Amino acid sequence: MKKRAYFITQSIFNILLSIYSILVANTTIKTMIDSLKEAYSGFPQEFQDRIIGIYEKAGVKITILFAVVVIIINIFLLIFALNKTLLKHKGLVITFSILTFFFTDRLFVQLFGITSFIVILCCKRKNPEDFPDRTKKEMPKLDLKKSSLKDVLLGILLLVVYFSQFVWSKFLPDDLIIKLIIEVLFNIIMILFCIIVFYSQLKDNFKSFKNNLKPYMEFIFSRLGIAYLFLFIFSIISVLLAKKGTSINQETLESLPKYYLIPTAIIYAPIVEEVLFRGVFRKIIKNKVIFIIISSLVFGILHTFRESSLFNVIAMAIPYVWLGCYLSYIYVKTNNIFTNITTHAIINLIAVIFILLI
Repeated sequence: MKKRAYFITQSIFNILLSIYSILVANTTIKTMIDSLKEAYSGFPQEFQDRIIGIYEKAGVKITILFAVVVIIINIFLLIFALNKTLLKHKGLVITFSILTFFFTDRLFVQLFGITSFIVILCCKRKNPEDFPDRTKKEMPKLDLKKSSLKDVLLGILLLVVYFSQFVWSKFLPDDLIIKLIIEVLFNIIMILFCIIVFYSQLKDNFKSFKNNLKPYMEFIFSRLGIAYLFLFIFSIISVLLAKKGTSINQETLESLPKYYLIPTAIIYAPIVEEVLFRGVFRKIIKNKVIFIIISSLVFGILHTFRESSLFNVIAMAIPYVWLGCYLSYIYVKTNNIFTNITTHAIINLIAVIFILLI
């Protein structure tokens, strides 16, 4: 009863404070910019310029968007509390509590987010009504199919074709349009190759994902908050170690034309990278722990190998390695490549929205 009352109260307060944030967004950003200049004075200059520049350019839009997200999240928390289903949706409540902390500029809302996270984490399911309804569809546990030599060789061939772009791309003309046309054609070819080589698995996995959409989506979203919590921590560590605001990979993405960025980030990368770095690697590496380590390291380094020094390659790879580790863990738990493709697409979609705002 006490935790219900707490979540009802905090949800109402968070909604009201978020509405207030929208109303005073302009004033808040002006004050925040001054505060950031002082707070980040000891950080690398590039980091200061990037963060402050983002707030100067798009601070009001970001504040309003984040406030709307917090309102929606807390409406769900309020519904869970009123319906006495907080523990039944424990994973989602944890995710929502973490997101509430990150998606607000109000100290009280942040405190509520931290407190909610601790409260729900400490609560244990005891009563039958606290557990997810077992009469509903559960996420199927797909078996990892045994790979033939042909599967392994085709997978290696896919990897060779994929990595070839880092060689031939150096010989492309400087004309941006020609580069984009060639890259688009290569992306289409890679997607087709991935579908052809993995057709049987993709077909079976998609059927399972489609027929059990709700439990799969619950699995994804109930873990997304923890993923972003660690991503935030590792990103700060990465910036402090490398002493630069962002990776070259991120800068490249932000410089791309929006009509190319959106389909590349939301369609191409999730399909191709998950088929290669999870699907192919899992066919080659049978041990779960070794698979997660190798897959995440290759995935991370791939995103930062163009950095100016080996130290920066490693330092800036830390958050990418974490994402690779998280996505590899998901594949180990589900053996369904569409769970990975969907998760990757959601993460990239959030990143693209942020890039479009700034």
